[in-house]
Amino acid sequence: MIVITRKRIRRTRRDWREIVLLLVPILVCGSNLISVASGESAIEKKPIRAIMDDELAKYWKVSEAGVREDYTGTIGYVELQNVAEMSFSDAILYGEYFDSTNRLCFSLVFSLNKGARDEESVKPGESRVIEALGFGLFPALDPEKVKLYLIQLRADDRSTFLKKTDVAIWGPVTVQGGASSVQLSQELASRQDAILDLALARVTVNEAGVVERDEVLEAATDEIRWWFRDLVERHVRLFPETQGDVPQKGEALILARLVLHEKLWQQTFYPPRMSSWIKSYVQRTKDGPLPPVTSLVFMRPPAGGRPPSSFETAGKGSSLFELFKLIYGDSYWSQPVVQWVGDPTMPNHLRREIGFPQR
Repeated sequence: MIVITRKRIRRTRRDWREIVLLLVPILVCGSNLISVASGESAIEKKPIRAIMDDELAKYWKVSEAGVREDYTGTIGYVELQNVAEMSFSDAILYGEYFDSTNRLCFSLVFSLNKGARDEESVKPGESRVIEALGFGLFPALDPEKVKLYLIQLRADDRSTFLKKTDVAIWGPVTVQGGASSVQLSQELASRQDAILDLALARVTVNEAGVVERDEVLEAATDEIRWWFRDLVERHVRLFPETQGDVPQKGEALILARLVLHEKLWQQTFYPPRMSSWIKSYVQRTKDGPLPPVTSLVFMRPPAGGRPPSSFETAGKGSSLFELFKLIYGDSYWSQPVVQWVGDPTMPNHLRREIGFPQR
């Protein structure tokens, strides 16, 4: 049984680390959910091989590069050493991540100063670690190398741009979710699995941010399949893929997941690519780039937000049910250097802007 209630969605701008809670459906799930193998361990920090373009190598040496993943998303990091004869107040780099078969699976944009106003310049010979976050975004493949491009470079006086290169920067589809609730039987809700997968969809989003095709590849039940398609097509806000700042048609992989034991999930995090559904999809699509996985995570409501009883009885002879809400429902790409700016000519009246922060 599925019961859907609809509320008007009110959009507000929030800090990039905040989670938006807003949207709709309520459903009762069956017992054939997919769980992540308990024997797989979490991935924390993974160094990978870095390949620099010629312009970057003139000014910087990459001492180390890699990714760190946790339940909030994917962080790329690069340790840079200034090998030039001048100091730099800022630099912007673009990185494309590839797996062992050279398939593109992720991208990030980095800023030397990460938007901080009082960050010191990097003098000749000095090093600095820079980071960028894909919040709610995860590579569908295991990244093994990153190719880094120099996009912009600013000298110590903060006014002279030493270099600005033309690189086709790929930005993935991102999502602004809403308030959706899932009711599970007490039998399922009391399971010892840290996380269960609800549904996986491949979504084609056109340059206007409109869903052209929504293919639910996997679902725990037929009811969940119907609910998830409706959720993606009608109740989430989609921002199209971009090349540079130009919107274009692209695809997104959206995975709905259910957290049963929050502490265990945070301590032994399982990246979405460990899901059997993601592994199966990767095997079926062996060529070409893969979009990152957008993870929509349902969890028990915070204690202060729960109804008086965590369980409800749904009629004579029925089992008890527990409510789970969409807690992590948004994705952000390359925070904090990539920002949304108002633009009435763009989808959702917002445009991605890549550049030095205003000081």
